[in-house]
Amino acid sequence: MISSKSQGIDVFKSLIFLIMFFFGTVLQINAQQIEITSPQYGATGIAIDANITIKVNYPFIFDTTSLPLKWTKDSFEDSRGKIWFVYEELYSGSDSSLLISSHVGGLGEVDSVNANLQEIIISNEKSFYYNSNYGLNISGMKLINTQTSQVITIDTVILGLFKTIHKPLRFMGTSFQDIPVTCRDNSFIVHFNDSLPTYQTAQGPIVTMDTVSMVSADSSNDSLIVTYHPINSTLQLVNGNKDLKVTLDNNFGDSLLYYLNVHLSRLTGNENDDISFSFKSISTSRITIHSGPADDLKPVYDTSYCLRVGRKLTLSVPEGNDDYTFERWTCTEDPMFFFQSFSDSSSQTEIELTCENIRPELNFVPLYKKIQLDVDLPRPENNASIFPNPARDFIRISNSQNYQGGGYTITDLLGQEVQRGILEASNISVATLPSGMYFLVLRNGAKQIPMKFIKE
Repeated sequence: MISSKSQGIDVFKSLIFLIMFFFGTVLQINAQQIEITSPQYGATGIAIDANITIKVNYPFIFDTTSLPLKWTKDSFEDSRGKIWFVYEELYSGSDSSLLISSHVGGLGEVDSVNANLQEIIISNEKSFYYNSNYGLNISGMKLINTQTSQVITIDTVILGLFKTIHKPLRFMGTSFQDIPVTCRDNSFIVHFNDSLPTYQTAQGPIVTMDTVSMVSADSSNDSLIVTYHPINSTLQLVNGNKDLKVTLDNNFGDSLLYYLNVHLSRLTGNENDDISFSFKSISTSRITIHSGPADDLKPVYDTSYCLRVGRKLTLSVPEGNDDYTFERWTCTEDPMFFFQSFSDSSSQTEIELTCENIRPELNFVPLYKKIQLDVDLPRPENNASIFPNPARDFIRISNSQNYQGGGYTITDLLGQEVQRGILEASNISVATLPSGMYFLVLRNGAKQIPMKFIKE
């Protein structure tokens, strides 16, 4: 707790006079008879939801009938006093700016009154703004002198009372809460709501990692001995210093229980900001075989499997019919990694999950081509081809003279069109396409030629 006695009271002495009305007489009240206290948050300033304490000294007490009590139905009637928080960035000294700055600052409400009626706690009906100076605008609030029964009405503006903190840091979660870590991973991201000044303090780093061991100590009562084993990890500020990347020396072990400790109090000074929780890596993939878009894929029912590391799964093409012919498998998450060594036309593909290729979810799609007139697509009369392949910024079509002036389309592995145009020369720009495998179809009248290329 910090007292504004050294701030607000000095301001009282030099600038502020509390006006009291008693039997028509205007008197000055000694500023030492009122104390205003605001709670400290961290090193400096107060929190944006802080409560403010106002205390009067003997022989004065608060007249509760004049206080804007939070729980009183008539607290906002004219018969009661008003307490406004003055947002000083908008106050210039004029009556109009006082009105505006008070409404922006917010209306104060009395949350509680102590038993001897000498201390009230007020709160703002809305949160304070970050990193802002505030004062108080008090009107119609009354004090009673218990020795003389005199009633003092306070109408005053108190400036420079307190300043709110900068936006406080908050732990916002981790990347593995959205995408579970597996045994192929050795890093994850810890998210915060604001930029971190540092991740290392005199008390140590703000994020640490442990592994947890639990051993039965006594079989008769099933008690456990829980042991924490710190593990080595490096920390790196990323994404504008709002995220902290934690990298382990080794990949996550599937049999270990991990414990993440976020020591945010080492930066904020508030021990309530600390958080710890346990998690495990998940070395199981959910594998789904999809039917895919109706235009390019033969309709089949979606089927799902769960597969652990070290297990194998055989993907089998469902029996065909006279309208479609199987062309290839694809994995939408990583098409090149899984199928670069398989034949395009293989009706069965066996995959084995390892720590290198596992994903929390894998989607496999069997691709088909529709047969025209029960025969394969006619092969082009010329030997047109694509180079360079793989390509980076453009592809060049050799022997393309029969197709220049005609249209072309580029589709991805799911058959979705990603680019189209007119082939005006032998070059086509592919600079804007993401990396992956694509299919180019050149058309000129009834003629068409499909070709495959890879974009780096």
